[in-house]
Amino acid sequence: MRTNTAHARGYILAVVEAAEGQWPLILRRLVIDVPPVGQGGPCPACGGDDRFTFDDIEGRGTFICRKCPDETDAYYQAGDGLELVRRVASVRFGSPVSTYQAARLVGNVLGIVEATPTQGAI
Repeated sequence: MRTNTAHARGYILAVVEAAEGQWPLILRRLVIDVPPVGQGGPCPACGGDDRFTFDDIEGRGTFICRKCPDETDAYYQAGDGLELVRRVASVRFGSPVSTYQAARLVGNVLGIVEATPTQGAI
């Protein structure tokens, strides 16, 4: 499915806003196991024993993993709940998942119906 960029960006922002404060529930519904807030545990994307911490700062679903590789090759790999869903879905599906695709997974959990972009919109 091809989506215009402005539409995708708007949908992603709407999902992230709606998800605020609900990440533990969202992750459970997507069967993404995370340790209790602030405790170490295995990363749901790359495994390990205690390399991952779900800290959920400001209800944004934030996390840090001391192993996950990413484009920056930084030592600590961190992100928000949507990034966590994107990483885990990429592993499960065996191919890269975009932020927009991850937002659609989260949107489905939250019951957010995606509006069809206006025909001819840029």
